[in-house]
Amino acid sequence: MAKSTRSSSGYSFDSNSGGLVYATKTIDNTDSPYTVLAGDVVILCDCTAGAITVNMPALTSLGRVITVKKIDVSANFVTIDGDATPDLTAQYQVKAMLDGSATDWSVI
Repeated sequence: MAKSTRSSSGYSFDSNSGGLVYATKTIDNTDSPYTVLAGDVVILCDCTAGAITVNMPALTSLGRVITVKKIDVSANFVTIDGDATPDLTAQYQVKAMLDGSATDWSVI
């Protein structure tokens, strides 16, 4: 039987596999604009019915990583943090961002 311990960071440890399990949230256009929550780690975006905007939380410089991925084949796109230019336009395109500074989210 798998035993998993959840932490407030959005990660948990699976004692059977010895690996990390990430808090994953799937959103669609009805959730847009979506503001990243404290426990979010991986955000899967289904743009089938329309474009999605994902708003990043305030910077803390604590090294938090948030991954956003487009999971559908539609021509609709994902915009991260309200930029004028779409960030994710193709299926399985992904962007991981690091909260490592006091001025900006860094793409890693």
